[in-house]
Amino acid sequence: MDSKELRIGNFVSTSIDGTDIYIVEEIKMHGLFLSNQKSITDTGEVQYHNIYPIPLTADWLLKFEFIHLGIGFVSPDDLLFVCAGNNGKYEVFLYKEVEEDVYLIHCEQVHQLQNLYFALTGKELNLNN
Repeated sequence: MDSKELRIGNFVSTSIDGTDIYIVEEIKMHGLFLSNQKSITDTGEVQYHNIYPIPLTADWLLKFEFIHLGIGFVSPDDLLFVCAGNNGKYEVFLYKEVEEDVYLIHCEQVHQLQNLYFALTGKELNLNN
């Protein structure tokens, strides 16, 4: 995984299937310091080649308190509209206070959505366990 895509607070995995979820606590030259979201314990430094992105799914959108509208999901603040594209990637649109939806980006991974939301709002997405 490329360290340039990550920031503190991003969710990543140490398993290729995305089941072992951790939070980025510190970014180092050769790896990341991660913490488990369920406990205070950390993993120590994990090398980048052992870090995997988490695929963005409907379940993750619901965990981030997006509201399901049938054809897609809207962020809790009505800023973003997210729908599944034909290519399996999620398409993200700017939704709030515009006459027409403005297409922003394809998102395949959880950290990409986290970074986009933070860039637009300066706030973290809330995680609803």
